[in-house]
Amino acid sequence: MAWANVKLADALKRTICKFTFVKVDGTVKVAVGTLKPSMLPDKSRNAGDIDYNVQRYFDVKQQGWRCFKRINLVAA
Repeated sequence: MAWANVKLADALKRTICKFTFVKVDGTVKVAVGTLKPSMLPDKSRNAGDIDYNVQRYFDVKQQGWRCFKRINLVAA
């Protein structure tokens, strides 16, 4: 699953991606997000600390920042 996380992180920087992960409460979430700078809100492009165990992304449906534990990625 490590390569899937690396590939997803790279793809998020270039485009909008659809991916699936298990939330902390055990439910499965299908997310659509991006990290492409031109698609992010102006004030939040560099927001937040870096945690290598967590993947942050901008949820394009909810128009807000979300994250998940990288170990919980199911499909990218």
